[in-house]
Amino acid sequence: MSKYKIFVSGVQKELKQERRAIKDFIINDALLSEYFDVFLFEDAPAKSKPAEKSYLKEVKKSDIYMGLLGIKYGSSVKSKISPTKAEFCEARKLHKTILFYIKGENGANDKKREEGVQKLIKEVKDSKSGFSYKRFTDAGNLTRLVYASMIEFLKEKGIVGRGAFDERICVDAALDDIDEEKVRWFVRAARNARKFPLDINTPIRDVLTHLNLLREGKLTNAAILLFGKNPHRFFLQAEVKCIQLPGTEVHKPFPSYKVYSDNLFEQVDKSVGFVLDIIKQAVIQQEHTPQFKRPFEIPVFAIEEAIVNAVAHRNYNVTSGVQVMVFTDRVEVWNSGSLPPELTIEDLKKPHTSFPANP
Repeated sequence: MSKYKIFVSGVQKELKQERRAIKDFIINDALLSEYFDVFLFEDAPAKSKPAEKSYLKEVKKSDIYMGLLGIKYGSSVKSKISPTKAEFCEARKLHKTILFYIKGENGANDKKREEGVQKLIKEVKDSKSGFSYKRFTDAGNLTRLVYASMIEFLKEKGIVGRGAFDERICVDAALDDIDEEKVRWFVRAARNARKFPLDINTPIRDVLTHLNLLREGKLTNAAILLFGKNPHRFFLQAEVKCIQLPGTEVHKPFPSYKVYSDNLFEQVDKSVGFVLDIIKQAVIQQEHTPQFKRPFEIPVFAIEEAIVNAVAHRNYNVTSGVQVMVFTDRVEVWNSGSLPPELTIEDLKKPHTSFPANP
């Protein structure tokens, strides 16, 4: 199928970083890149045609008009409107999907904007217009909002389901792709830890049904990630890369480098083991006994928590996986996850609602 085309509009000089961030984010996202192409005027080859005719032609060819508003209105000749306004008018005339993103946390900043921008914001915010607009603070916040908007667009088109990634049906997966021994192991562990109600000999399909890992009788992505014999066959991004560094900076050669692509339980266990094999252990003589204590320099629970969170809360729609980097002075755990569009960094410092990426 042909991809939906996004036309990104906004003052190039002022919003250069934000414009580039949108395109880079979409083309590097495993899901969005499958359905969307992004047009940036600065990426287009030089042409002999006047710029105005060129960008209006691109608006006509697009499916989605994405407008970015900052402080500057943009260059305009007397009696003429700015390129951003002209592109917006063209998109509205052609009944394109119109999305606006306004830089600045609240309305107080709107008074600092140039007059043309203030008028455009007022027009966009008019409840009768029916346009969608959101405010953003930086490029990271912007891409999260764009992601949410694009997913909503795909939902409206019936291309993606209403569920999160882990709830979606895993296409082409069958019960034979489930590791029965891993399911039995889980049931046994769950019965010991929290009185799991099912017996160890319960049929595999019944266990998966109880765990809500079937949808319409078919395996979900979560079922394959948790209990699949070979999750990597379905999800190349489902892996953890563990790297030992020789110092405090990233330098090659790496003393040790492992990639774990088993089910999520194995990924976590092996990644934690990788770290524990490298970090130091103290030798502490206990008082009044010949025995010694051997605590790790970083508490084991802290390492487990960091890796579990990275694996559980990552964005499985993008191609990058989880990365664990063990330096001589620290351990860094990275993933492709990000804050949901409903939250900011400041929200994390106070009581807030939970918005899990993979419920």
